Amino acid sequence: MENNLKITPSEYELIEAWLDGKLTKEQSLAFQHSENEDPEWSLKIQEVKILKNDLEAYLFKVELEKIHEEIVNQKPTKSASLSRWILAIAASLILILVSWWGIQSVFQSPNEKLFAAYYQTDPGLITAMSGSDSYEFDRGMVDYKEGKYKEALARWNLLLEEEFADDTLIYFVAMANLELGNYDLSQKLLKQVADENASEFKEDASWYLALIYLKNGELDPAKLMLSNLDRPEAQALLKEIQN
Repeated sequence: MENNLKITPSEYELIEAWLDGKLTKEQSLAFQHSENEDPEWSLKIQEVKILKNDLEAYLFKVELEKIHEEIVNQKPTKSASLSRWILAIAASLILILVSWWGIQSVFQSPNEKLFAAYYQTDPGLITAMSGSDSYEFDRGMVDYKEGKYKEALARWNLLLEEEFADDTLIYFVAMANLELGNYDLSQKLLKQVADENASEFKEDASWYLALIYLKNGELDPAKLMLSNLDRPEAQALLKEIQN
């Protein structure tokens, strides 16, 4: 955990619910309040994300060991033969998954690992506050917030084609593409927003653009972008890159 970074049980529960996409209306209001009032909130989110991933990996390992123990200790009766066979297949499949997971981790570059550690999905807008008169944009935002990024893009891309391309639309088209792994397109759109000084999404666009630069190993533009951002996670990431 970051030095002097204190996370209360209620904060952990709130952040965990946000990461899982399971915030209640009351929790959503509490989360927004903390986001606005707590200058360390983004760092707390990052810490909970890391702890949660570590816990899930540990529990996965424990479950695998339990399955293995059941196979080893099971008595060789006729009735147990089928169960042992099924468990053996299950254990083999899990081992394959674990191996794949390990290989993916091993072959990730340090930059990709940092990207994964610091990347958080933009939660989107409350549609009533979107500032858009377009039903299609608001309906797309509902899809976006539900993790239906392809559905959101199907609506938003039509608006882009109809030249309703304000910075809000361009930013969230970029974010939906980023969630789908379309990094080149997302980078192009985010740069368009980041270069617009009047955009209310300039800082957020710059942050995600810096993360894409980092993932791609383009450290100089990533450092430059991060050094111009006045947000705790940007400065924390900049220190990690420079070390």
